[in-house]
Amino acid sequence: MKPDISIVIPAYREEKLLPACLQSIKDQKGNFTVEVIVSILPGGDQTETIARASGAEVIIHDQKGGYNGRIVGFHRAKADIVATTDADAQLPSEWIENVMGCFGNDTSLVAITGPIRLNASPWFYRFGNTLLVPFTDIIYRMITGYFLCRAGNFAIRTDAYVRSGGFHPVPMEDIDLSRRLHKLGRIHYAFSLPVLVSDRRYRGRMGRFLWEWISSIVNYILLSRKEVTTTYEDIR
Repeated sequence: MKPDISIVIPAYREEKLLPACLQSIKDQKGNFTVEVIVSILPGGDQTETIARASGAEVIIHDQKGGYNGRIVGFHRAKADIVATTDADAQLPSEWIENVMGCFGNDTSLVAITGPIRLNASPWFYRFGNTLLVPFTDIIYRMITGYFLCRAGNFAIRTDAYVRSGGFHPVPMEDIDLSRRLHKLGRIHYAFSLPVLVSDRRYRGRMGRFLWEWISSIVNYILLSRKEVTTTYEDIR
């Protein structure tokens, strides 16, 4: 039987944080059938063992980059609504319930996204993130006229994903997808739909994080470049 929703999680050396992510999906409210797909780039740790033990469907691939993990995971997903998050994320217990409620019978809605907040982090990182993420989301909306589907927190109708051409193997795959997706229908931003992630993207590298994000906006949106080659460091 087709699941109500599929959740794709790309993973690389995530044995420490993946268990909490998978448990947060198991703890979801509502009587929804959920297909969990963990697409793994092998890294010599217990990520695959943990994912299989949880009952998730596991896909092994050999292409580095979270975007490649999402591509193979979305290709395998069976539900009419597919969501994606990161391996260091935790979903609030009503996350799936809220996602399914937002889609409902609104055929104009092609995707839903929400804020990303920090979990178990020093107050100054949490404070900065609480201000920074909504601010950048609003600025992005003002510049482009549509909301960004943040890769760590969004769900999409499968037919819209296919018609948009899906994820491309490029850095900032969420910006690239959103640029094509908004032409097919409405992207809804729900402040009530957060996910909690670790602070590893900011820890000791806040300046670099901001530079990566700003340069991506300039390249993809303001300069309309279709492909941008960028090198990102491994963060674990």
